[in-house]
Amino acid sequence: MPPQAAPVLSTGNSIKLKEQGDVYLGQGNLEAAANCYRQAIAIDPNYAKAHSNLGFVFMQQGATADAEESLKRALSIDNTNADTYFMLGNLATLARGDLEQGCRYLQKAVELSADLEVAYLDWARYMKFQGKLEQVKQFLISGLEKHPSRADYHRHLGNIYQDELQFDLAANCFQRALSIYPDDADALANLGFILYKQGQSQQAHATYEKVFSCLKTATINAPNDTDLHFKLANFLTSQNRYKEAIDGYERVLTLNPEYGEARLGRGMALLVTGQFESGWEDIKDSVKYAALPPTEMPEPVWLNDADVHGKTILLHADQGLGDTIHFVRYAEQVNSLGATVYIRAQASLKSLLMTLPGVSRVFGDEEILPPFDYQCSLSNISLAFNTTLASIPAKVPYLQASADRTAYWSNEFSDFSKAKIGIVWSGNPLLRNDKYRSIHLQRLSELLITGDHHFFLLQKEIRSVDAPFLSDLKNVTDLRSHLVDFSETAAVIANLDLVITVDTSVAHLAGALGKPVWIMLPFSPDFRWLLDRNDSPWYPTARLFRQSEIGDWDSVIKDLKRALDLEFM
Repeated sequence: MPPQAAPVLSTGNSIKLKEQGDVYLGQGNLEAAANCYRQAIAIDPNYAKAHSNLGFVFMQQGATADAEESLKRALSIDNTNADTYFMLGNLATLARGDLEQGCRYLQKAVELSADLEVAYLDWARYMKFQGKLEQVKQFLISGLEKHPSRADYHRHLGNIYQDELQFDLAANCFQRALSIYPDDADALANLGFILYKQGQSQQAHATYEKVFSCLKTATINAPNDTDLHFKLANFLTSQNRYKEAIDGYERVLTLNPEYGEARLGRGMALLVTGQFESGWEDIKDSVKYAALPPTEMPEPVWLNDADVHGKTILLHADQGLGDTIHFVRYAEQVNSLGATVYIRAQASLKSLLMTLPGVSRVFGDEEILPPFDYQCSLSNISLAFNTTLASIPAKVPYLQASADRTAYWSNEFSDFSKAKIGIVWSGNPLLRNDKYRSIHLQRLSELLITGDHHFFLLQKEIRSVDAPFLSDLKNVTDLRSHLVDFSETAAVIANLDLVITVDTSVAHLAGALGKPVWIMLPFSPDFRWLLDRNDSPWYPTARLFRQSEIGDWDSVIKDLKRALDLEFM
């Protein structure tokens, strides 16, 4: 039954109308909320908060032009509202792709509010993408000169120093933040991570226990604060305490069933613990509550709920490169139902995905699509087949390297008599959890300079902190300039004896090609690697090397070295 429209309230009080709109918004009744906000604005055209909230409703409905108009009207009345700047930043970056304008809005939101954490995270991520992170650093430094009590500035600056491997400066920033707010759970968690990096495990454990205590106390004191419960559940996830985390996400969803990030968090926690059926449902449902809706397609969504024999179905990428490689394995199953299968994916994957069995056509993400009957995002295709641990389609290889390019690289490598090993130590720095999954090259040096094997660099980007060490590694051949797309990388991997990588797209590529791949995993892994096992039901040729505690790459590297010595002795 569709939600009922809001009644026209008899009161002429714009504040009450706005508050009633907020109630409808909390219930997910967007039309009713919009109606109330419009009535409030009709009474008081200068009611900035009503304009801002109406803009948020338009964002939820995908009406980006109307949303921008309402939000800009709100700013013309009140230019001190951080939430309005934040929403305009989201519209500029996500809806229009205007990173420069979006970053200006997001920076203003950061200046206005110490509590809008997500605004800083988005701003820093987009600035990093543009190569402007140094500007963020200088903004924080100058900001602290004017506002030394901004604990959030100290914490954010500490994170930048941490990425630069300046651990002492980072720790100092986190300690300054804690001197202002001793119970700042984020600063405590960051300090704990630094202590692990510095080998102070005992102090790190104590710090993490304090994080848990602070968050737990906060949720007891504010039992209906969904954001606090969500933060506690996320922290428990980072500690591999998944049962408690799932309970935490469920508490959030009990208070607010439309808290999309909590539904996604619960879904991921269910998947990593092997509870696939419930996990896939949560992943699917979480999309409904995103800040901006996904790109709409008029064709019906297919979840194996309609006969597709003789029909055409589009499987389209909606996540990262690794996720695309991971989920395209299902194309053959869809084709076996009698469907013609199209795939739309990132352009760098196009030529590689043309080797998929059961696929008729592959389109880059900017190409115009021909007509089709049904569509399904790749992140939902596992749900369509009710995938369980026992029914994972794990037949490899399901991707193939080009025969011509494989022959070319075979000739290029003919002079290498040692075991040939591909290496990847870092992934996309824009990923929010990248600091947990990527390794700095210096820590891998012992592995790369010893043994009877030669390494080939398979990652496209080298970070500035790693570049000085790469030139000293005589046992590593840099192939970056040759890796023009994933098809070329596949041809290189086809000629290697082994790939060693962190959890990036190359891990999925090697697994999909059926090549031996050893994957270095953080303490709290991505859902597909599950827990407490060194193999993968998704990739039969994969071997997993897991951290035993947060940040502990040393034991992983030691295990890798031991395994290499046994494999190529």
